[in-house]
Amino acid sequence: MMNNGRYYVFFSAVLASLPCLAGDTLRLPTLQEGEWTMSTVAITSDGQTFRTPESAIACMQPTRNMQRDLAQFEKRGCKTVPVSSADTEVRFTVSCPARRGIEDMNVTLTVPNPSSYRQFIVSPLGTNELKARRLGPCKAEVKQHFDRHLDD
Repeated sequence: MMNNGRYYVFFSAVLASLPCLAGDTLRLPTLQEGEWTMSTVAITSDGQTFRTPESAIACMQPTRNMQRDLAQFEKRGCKTVPVSSADTEVRFTVSCPARRGIEDMNVTLTVPNPSSYRQFIVSPLGTNELKARRLGPCKAEVKQHFDRHLDD
């Protein structure tokens, strides 16, 4: 699972809208830019558990991060398919080509407010739960650096 961690990491931020197969757009709640803290619990398909304790992330713009990561998956031929959408919870599937055909990642994203979210992913690799919350605004000096590198 550690080699395939990118599947899980790309969901570490939230996107305001995801491209879908039929050209529809799945609207997700928007999260605020700022300093965030995150923790994860991953359980591999063979039952191994990996925990990442809560740790602070420097200035981050979740929507922008997710857009960049989804673009990388799209280049690999992955498709995003909406399942359901409500005010605080969105479910979707990301289908990606793999050696054994197509592998699906079923994602449930719960966003109770613009400053926190929970993401739960089920895939052939196992499950992954990520919890994140915003600590506050970006520090000025960090934000300057962050803004310069947003499009890297």
